[in-house]
Amino acid sequence: MDRSEKAGPAGPGPLQSLWTLVDNLDACFYVKDVDGRYLFANRALGLVFDADPGAIVGHGDGDFVDLERCDSILVTDREVFATGAKLERDELLYLAGRGRRVFRTVKLPLFDAERRVIGLCGISTDITEERRTVDELIRRNLLFDTILSNVDSAIFLKD
Repeated sequence: MDRSEKAGPAGPGPLQSLWTLVDNLDACFYVKDVDGRYLFANRALGLVFDADPGAIVGHGDGDFVDLERCDSILVTDREVFATGAKLERDELLYLAGRGRRVFRTVKLPLFDAERRVIGLCGISTDITEERRTVDELIRRNLLFDTILSNVDSAIFLKD
């Protein structure tokens, strides 16, 4: 679906407002077919992939992500296609020029009239900085525990 088809047969109105909303989300929103080709990509995904959203359509993840270093996108896509069930997971991606990023992802299967999976809809949010903060807090807590475990004197905490 290219940018000119957003309004669809219903024309402008509620459907156009929905596409505008989806296109302006901070989270990445996308639709893929069962071959892993993008049918729709919003602006946020364009920023992540450093590409115009229209240029993402028709391409697969391998055109934007280093799949040799991390194939979690393909694994989760296949799981949704095979099970026909919603999936929520953190995905690790390697992006050119931006290195390793972690995304919290929800993927939903899309069905045809006979309930066959024909694609998926995904929403992914970059949680890299949050993950780094949590990892640093854990590291500091372990260090603090080690120090306290090795102190021979009593330590009192006063409120």
